[in-house]
Parts: sequence; C-alpha cells; structure tokens
Amino acid sequence: MARITVFMYHHISPTPGPFTVSPDRFRSQIAWLAQSDYRVLTGNDLIRLRRGEERLDKPAVMLTFDDGWLDNWVYAFPVLKAFEIPATWFIVTAWIGEGEQRSFETDGKWQVPAHTKAMQLAADPVARDEVMMRWSELLAAKDSGLIHLENHSHSHGQWWQQSSWQGVKKAFVTDLDDSISVFRTRIGSNPKQFCWPKGQFSHTLTNLVWERGIEVQHSVLRGNNSIKDNSLIRRINVENQAAEWLERQLRFYNIPGVGAGLGSLHGWIQGRRLSRQFQGRIPSHEFSPLWRTKSLAKS
Repeated sequence: MARITVFMYHHISPTPGPFTVSPDRFRSQIAWLAQSDYRVLTGNDLIRLRRGEERLDKPAVMLTFDDGWLDNWVYAFPVLKAFEIPATWFIVTAWIGEGEQRSFETDGKWQVPAHTKAMQLAADPVARDEVMMRWSELLAAKDSGLIHLENHSHSHGQWWQQSSWQGVKKAFVTDLDDSISVFRTRIGSNPKQFCWPKGQFSHTLTNLVWERGIEVQHSVLRGNNSIKDNSLIRRINVENQAAEWLERQLRFYNIPGVGAGLGSLHGWIQGRRLSRQFQGRIPSHEFSPLWRTKSLAKS
C-alpha cells in the first residue's frame, strides 16, 4: 500500500540553531526531491486522498512549514518556485502582520535570529514583524499555486496556560474559533487542516477540532501515513542535512510496518510525557494513547 511521508520544517535560514535548515542544504533537498520518483502532494491533494476522491499509486511526500516565519518567504519560497515543488504553510494567525511584500534579496541589514530569539519576538506584538510574514506575502505565495495555507492556531498554544481543565477547553475553543474567523476574512474560506502547536494535543481537544469541520490534523508524532484511516498526520522533523538524509528517511519510513510502528510508539511516549507535564490539571486519560483517531474521551 502506498503511504505518505510528511516532512516538517520551521526555519530556512543562514543563522544556525534548532529547527533550522540552511538555505544551501534546503536547496539540495528540494533539488533531489524534484528529480525523485516520489509524488509531492499539495494540501488539496491530501484532502482529496483522505476523502477517497483520488487514489495514491506510489509513495508520496508532503512538505509542511510551521508558524509563518519571514525566513520562509525570503529563503524557502524562491527555491520552491524554482523547482516547482508545492508545500503547505501552517500559520499562527495572530502573529501575521500588515504591510507591503518584502524583497527576496537580503542586503545584510536583516540579521536572522535563531529560533529561541525568533519565538520571543513573535510573542511581542510590536517586534513580531521582524520575524513573521505579512498577509501580503502569504497571499502572494498562495497565489503562486504552490503554497497551501492552513491553520496553526491563533495564539500558538496559549490555552495550555489556564489553571484548570475547564479553562483550557474554553480558551482553546475561543482560540480555534478566532483562527477560523481570520481564515474566512483573509482567505475567504474555512481551513481544512489544523497543525497542533508544540506537539501538544489531547483527545477532547482533537474532537473539538473535528467538530469544526477540520478534515486533517497534523502532529509531531514520527512515522508515515496511510490514506485509509483518519488518524492525525505523523511528521518527520527535517534536520540540517544534505539531500542524502532526506532520501534515507524516505527509504527507512517506507519499510513495511516501520512507519506505522514508530508512529504508535512515539504516540505512547508523547502521551506519557504530556500526562506528566500536566499532571494535576488535566486528566491523564486525555493523553493516552495519542495515536488513536477519534477519541471517546469525555469532556
């Protein structure tokens, strides 16, 4: 059975750091992918496959980028355009700014911060324009036909800071509805995919997402994906390596039984980790087992 391997990027930047791939290595990865035999899926392709409207006759790859970082516009988008490779960008709707498109060219004045500093700036309404894309840039990327925009929440997981489980659920519903509203206003349609920030999710919260008409949810659980079930999408974090690394991951995760088995194991580990992290505030059954599709957990 053909399966889908989904790769997860954050930063494409010359500044080394966590969650960062250098522009040169990113170009080598995309160049290899462009000449490979893998089918590279658009966001709409994934929706059609999940609906059963289309068949997958060979292993496929999907590229996802989390958050909406400005370096994706400056360094990643030109490469994707050059090789005509599609990708899905998950955007944190409260972090996206206003203003004209900025040039692809870098004049040395923009010092790209590493991830930790970039997260600090993104949380600051005054400073976030230094590191986040603007709506003009996102919509231009979308209009290219290569970039599919989907939902990564409104506040990047701030609901988890509530002091009670009831508070978490209430804050999450508000956040989710706010992000959907922004999509309707800015893009003209509801999002069909949702990516969980920080890899943190629970059974009840995933069910709330399904209830809003979201058709696909993405996690940070490792593994690959079948089109025959409706489980949360498993993704592989891309390392700052040359194209050979990408090729090795695809060979490994497409060994029969390996991708699904590792996904289930990682789901169990992540469930235990979150159960300990939120112990005393959130019922432990909310996090176990995290690879199940639509949970029966009670709210």
